[in-house]
Amino acid sequence: MPAPIEDYPRCNNCGQKLFKQDTYGQFYCPHCNVFYSNNKDKNPEITAALNTVDQETKPTAKPSPPPSDQGKEKPSPRSDPNPSAKSKKELTPKQKGCGIGCLAGIVIFVIIMIIAVASSDNGVDKVSAFVMSQDFVVDRLKSPSTADFPSYRESFVTDIGNGRFQVSAYVDAQNSFGAKMRNRYNCILGSTDGKTWTLENINIFVD
Repeated sequence: MPAPIEDYPRCNNCGQKLFKQDTYGQFYCPHCNVFYSNNKDKNPEITAALNTVDQETKPTAKPSPPPSDQGKEKPSPRSDPNPSAKSKKELTPKQKGCGIGCLAGIVIFVIIMIIAVASSDNGVDKVSAFVMSQDFVVDRLKSPSTADFPSYRESFVTDIGNGRFQVSAYVDAQNSFGAKMRNRYNCILGSTDGKTWTLENINIFVD
């Protein structure tokens, strides 16, 4: 690169002395990397700058970073205007039928319990029928004082409806010869108020 000449003009940007380019007859500022048009008269006032700066010598501009989301309010998830609509389900015909059947079963059970309680309050129940059957059996034994009945069992008595019961049990008692024998009996008896019992049928036989 040629050395600057003392009477060469200076750069309009930085004030440094310009270099003469012999090839094109232009002045060149190595500091600003700017070419100026040829000035044969060596006019110190150079105003026509070509601004043909070599783009390769200039630093390239760094790309600006993408805008940050920090500080920005994030959109809230979209709310359902009618959240209860998804939770509503209709019962299927099968489920409706099951519900009606369960309700009918409960009603029937309540009715049965009411009837049972009413019968118990009147003294008409299986235990009373078993106790009363013993009175009818004792009246028909040879030695009533020797009668020995078993304790009550659920299997001894059957409720046949309308306050009527069938009793199938046994009694140990002496016969006419003084020998204690086991006698089995079946009888049907009933009552409407629990106070008066009526014997419909009775059979006694020895094992």
